[in-house]
Amino acid sequence: MPAVLTDIKEIVQRFSCLCQTEARTHFYSPAPSPVEPFSFCQMCRHPRCTPQNTYEYGIREAFRWQGRYIYYCPAGLTFVAACTAHQDSLAAGVTMGPTKSRQSSGGYKKETASGFMASIWASK
Repeated sequence: MPAVLTDIKEIVQRFSCLCQTEARTHFYSPAPSPVEPFSFCQMCRHPRCTPQNTYEYGIREAFRWQGRYIYYCPAGLTFVAACTAHQDSLAAGVTMGPTKSRQSSGGYKKETASGFMASIWASK
């Protein structure tokens, strides 16, 4: 694993601890790597939800939309995704969630998602 991808994984783990929200790092070189589902996703029984596919969707959309994307899973929960590219190919991605949506009452995790995305945008 290249050093920069190891650095990304460490940063994601630190950010996850700081925000008290689960985050996962996904690597795409040479092929997508499976990741362990989030705790909530392991308990979710929504008939259309497949965690790996949901995470992949968010990361691929982030790649399409300048490296960051906020999306809903089939159960209606909010996730955030970010990615990095190498030579115009998807190299690694991060998913974080689930977080509370804008429609829900305030909460720490709602602010966490906003802070996460703001930090991604600031680095671009």
